[in-house]
Amino acid sequence: MAASSSLERLAFHWTRGGTAVATTRSITFDATADFAFVANFLPTPALTMTHTAAPVQITIAWPAPSTGWMLEESADLVTWTASTRAVSAAAGQKVVTIGAGGPNTFFRLVLP
Repeated sequence: MAASSSLERLAFHWTRGGTAVATTRSITFDATADFAFVANFLPTPALTMTHTAAPVQITIAWPAPSTGWMLEESADLVTWTASTRAVSAAAGQKVVTIGAGGPNTFFRLVLP
């Protein structure tokens, strides 16, 4: 048998009887008895964005540690790719700084 979540981009893990049994979107198991699986959804780390005037730049930050989460970006909200921008650490946050003058870009955090 197989079970899967249709919510592809939300982070979660599967449990059975309170014990984690999988961290993937789908699980496969032998149906030799009755099983009750629970999909436990995890909160997405909150992104914050700040703007400075001199120098003109945008800073995107999210809590660290945030193991496994990665920043993606898109020009059209349809096609998303892993961001190649440098990520630094400061004051318990992961931080990406973007200079002004580039094209419009959208950002999100995902747990692949």
